[in-house]
This record gives sequence, structure tokens and C-alpha cells, in this order.
Amino acid sequence: RTHSVKPLEKLKAEDLPSRQFKYGTLETLDVVLRKRDLLTEKIEEEEILKFPYADQPEIYISSITNAILKRARVPGQFHKIVPIVKDYIESYLFDKKANISDEETLKKLNNAVVRKILLENFVNAINNLTTVMEEVEWSGEEVKASEIKPFAWSRKAIDTKKTILNLLPIENDFEAEVARFFDRAEDVLSFIKNDTRTLKLKIPYTDQSGFLRHYIPDFVVKTKSATFVVETKGREDVDVQFKDKRAKEWADFATKLTKQGWDYLRIDQKDFVGRVWHKFADLIS
Repeated sequence: RTHSVKPLEKLKAEDLPSRQFKYGTLETLDVVLRKRDLLTEKIEEEEILKFPYADQPEIYISSITNAILKRARVPGQFHKIVPIVKDYIESYLFDKKANISDEETLKKLNNAVVRKILLENFVNAINNLTTVMEEVEWSGEEVKASEIKPFAWSRKAIDTKKTILNLLPIENDFEAEVARFFDRAEDVLSFIKNDTRTLKLKIPYTDQSGFLRHYIPDFVVKTKSATFVVETKGREDVDVQFKDKRAKEWADFATKLTKQGWDYLRIDQKDFVGRVWHKFADLIS
């Protein structure tokens, strides 16, 4: 994947998520300075502080736009984004039209949750437009499990029959439970733990901040119908949706290039534990 700023011409305020907040019920926040006596700990004086955002909308718009550009990694596009940010705030962010020059609106915009959602909506929209998928080519070389060299492993390992390794390296108890299921499932032909010392399969993805990263799926499982890249998940992290999307795309590319069936499956601990599974196909259904 690469970034191209040219598609930013398609960015429109009306295409972003609308009606994110109810204007009338959204809390406005004042910044209060409290002077407290150090001995008695009693508050002697309170003063509501006024900041530039309260009477200078240009400063707020400039600040949030620069934050968006930094997070989305598209510098030099301020002049394109700033009018869209203003349009979105006034016409689509709330359940009613808002005037950004109004002091009450500016106080609502300074709410931390509003700033977070405003930032996320623009970063996601920009990433979706500017992240370009490049055509993937396959050299024709295959990575064979039979060519894995012996390696040291200090953590847990279990004895399984349907893997080429004499002992299967395991990261945690949930992985061990899933691996034992693979070993007894009647429709699993073979499987292996994916690691930098085994298959070394890394899938690139763009995280929520727009940075290119790689993650290593937990298993590769061969069934009677296809070969699956499998990720086990105990607690979901903030990037799980981006990992899932990219892994599915990777499987589609692999199917197209190898002319063999590939697919992706995420197994969540909360859905897996406590039930009796007999077939891998049951997980898919």
C-alpha cells in the first residue's frame, strides 16, 4: 500500500458520518481555575478562564485541521482540508446546523469526545481515499514447512499430530486450546503455528493512525476446502478491524495468484471457549 494525495479532491463533508452529537444536550465545558489554601484546603477563589477557542473560531479550525493532517500523514494539504472541516462542523457533525462563530458551539467543540470523533472521522475518510492498493506479484517461490530449521523455544509447547513440528510452540493457553481443537477436528488436514521462526508470514496493514504496520497471524490451517490464515483473539485491540480487512484482502490475493483456495478466519476467545467444536467448518458457519 502507498499514499497518494490526489484522491483528496474527492473528500466531501457530506460523505463523513453525520449527526454524531445532539447539539442541545451536549455538555459545554468551562475551564475553571481554583485557588485553594494549602493549610485549610478550602477553595478561596474560583475563576472561569477564557481561551482563544471561545472567541476565535479560526484558531480552533486551524488547530484541528493540523491535527488531522498530522495523524493522516498528508502534510501540505491545509488549504484543501480546512474549508471541508468548517463545512462538516457547521452542517453535519451535530443534529442541527451550527455556527462555529458562536461561543457556545466552540465550547461544545472543545469537549474531548467531540474532538476525538471529529479527528477520527476525518483521518479514516482521508486514509480510505489516499491509501492506494498496489498490484501484488508472486515470484512463484513457496515456503515449505518441511524446510523449517530447528529453533529454541522457551515458552509453552504442546504435542500435536497434524503438524510437521515435533512440538508446537504456543504463546498462551487460548492458543493451546485452539491448537488442540485443530488436531482433533476431522476436516483439518494439517496446521502449523505461524512465527518468525516457522513460516514467517507477515501481513501489512494500515493502523487507525494511518501508519503502515505488520502483524503475524497465529496459525495456517489446511482443510479439505481451503487453506486458512487464522488469528486467535483474546482481547480485541483498537486495530483489529484494520487487521481483519487486510488479512481478508491478503487471502483474496493469495487465491488469485496461486489458483488455490485461501481464506481468513478470526477466532474470538469469548465465542470459542465454553462450547464443544467438532469441525473447523463449524467455526466458519
